[in-house]
Amino acid sequence: MFASNPSQQNLRQLYDADVIDETGDKVGGVGQVYLDDVTGNPTWVTVRTGLLGSTETFAPLDGASMVDGNIQVAYRKDFIAEAPGIDAEHSLTPEMEGELYSYYDIRTLADEAEVTDEAQPTDQTAAAAANEPR
Repeated sequence: MFASNPSQQNLRQLYDADVIDETGDKVGGVGQVYLDDVTGNPTWVTVRTGLLGSTETFAPLDGASMVDGNIQVAYRKDFIAEAPGIDAEHSLTPEMEGELYSYYDIRTLADEAEVTDEAQPTDQTAAAAANEPR
């Protein structure tokens, strides 16, 4: 849904949007948009919540869509409000991103590769299976 190498206009649409939850309830306005370092795709937004938008928490754009100019995410408002947050002055570290993926139970490409590697039989396992009588 969110294109690779987004244009300035596309990014402006994200910054100007409100985030709504899976039921359509407003969560808050977009504070920051975080792009993937490799693909350039928008992957996270911070959502201004709390009194006068004083708190920013992260919401994933994985599975999100634009609905009437708003970003609708696949999570409930209260769950998003409890998500980890950071100061707007700081960048998103790999550790923080890992914490977010864990909180939202989102599998990454690295997770998928790890699962695939675990599912592959080792050379010894494959050799033993080949030598077993059928």
